[in-house]
Amino acid sequence: MGRKEPLVLKGIPLFLYVGGMIGALIGVGRMVDNKFERLERRRLEQIAQTAEVQEAPQVQGIAQQVLQDIENYEVVEVAPVEAEVVEETKPKYSAEELEETRNILYAESANQPRQSRRLIGKVILNRVAHKRYPNTIKGVIYQPYAFSCINDSKNPNWKQATGKSARNEYEERVFGKCGQDAKQVLDGKKEGIKREDEIIAYHDTSISIDKLRSWETKAEKRKADYWKSLEEVYRTDRLIFYAPKAKNSSK
Repeated sequence: MGRKEPLVLKGIPLFLYVGGMIGALIGVGRMVDNKFERLERRRLEQIAQTAEVQEAPQVQGIAQQVLQDIENYEVVEVAPVEAEVVEETKPKYSAEELEETRNILYAESANQPRQSRRLIGKVILNRVAHKRYPNTIKGVIYQPYAFSCINDSKNPNWKQATGKSARNEYEERVFGKCGQDAKQVLDGKKEGIKREDEIIAYHDTSISIDKLRSWETKAEKRKADYWKSLEEVYRTDRLIFYAPKAKNSSK
């Protein structure tokens, strides 16, 4: 038997023709442009119908299969994704109010647990909303006799908070945490205690409420009447918080 000659399609070696045809057909199958797709389909149909293939009917079968795949190919148009516009929410308080709240929390409760500090901040906000007190944070903080630490010469915290006295490394860390607590309070963080939005007063557990409610002079009577109008609603290891007495309370 003589040596077989390689299969030839119109003067082109069959393996080159088949490889080129398959590459072209696969490329066409991936096209998504409708106009170009129609032109390629017509061209492939013409090739499949008119090509004179010698001893290689499999090529014609491949062409027909690719044409069928193109026919079944579904072009899906993907809608452009619009970038979501996130509006920046501006805080309902000023930088000055945040600073004032931080300072009083440091001066009043630098040595208190963080929840107690935030509750003191809540007392300030509740006073702002209460008709008995000034209607601004600054007004509540600087109301005469509201916070004794402001005028207490033995308490260095107020001077440290307002920059009139230096803070050491530890005090600086506490001061920073007081700033975080102040922001959380002003942002509306809840502690989940009973009547949280009503607490307007507090005192150290070492102080007797009976003493606060007693009086000997006319000036003391006003203060005593104030404490008589309040009732305890929450207690920590070191602080007791009060809200106005409920109408049906007998305390």
